[in-house]
Amino acid sequence: MPTLCIHDDATQDLEDLWETDLVAAARITVVLDELAGNDELLDLLTVDHYGDYHLEEFSVRKWLAHWNNGRDLWRLKLWT
Repeated sequence: MPTLCIHDDATQDLEDLWETDLVAAARITVVLDELAGNDELLDLLTVDHYGDYHLEEFSVRKWLAHWNNGRDLWRLKLWT
């Protein structure tokens, strides 16, 4: 069963965002809640190039600079 882990730094970034951009912070929070409760969506977070070219609501890519150094890091980009 996949799980969504959010780094403490990302949590702090989101808390800071609530102070400067309520709409963006709310949107990110909703997306994270949706991901955490949906195993099928969580599985898509490890499909490199998923959603490229705006074909889905979000895009997923390996963070190659870290992958090349042995770290399993991914980037999630919301299109809207």
